Amino acid sequence: MCLLKVFIEGSQSKEPIAKEVILAVKNGDSVELYDQTLNKVSVVENAEIAKVDMLNETLTLVKRGA
Repeated sequence: MCLLKVFIEGSQSKEPIAKEVILAVKNGDSVELYDQTLNKVSVVENAEIAKVDMLNETLTLVKRGA
């Protein structure tokens, strides 16, 4: 199973926000992140999924309007 490290992409860098994520769900204007036991570990408001990189096990989000 692939466990993802999740980042928010900013204007200058990527900020890590979660690790060992197995599920990301777009819910309205937010992205909900879940761990291996399907517990919600984070909700990122006003975000979009920008990139899923399975080779490097990363998920990159971007804030809407940024």
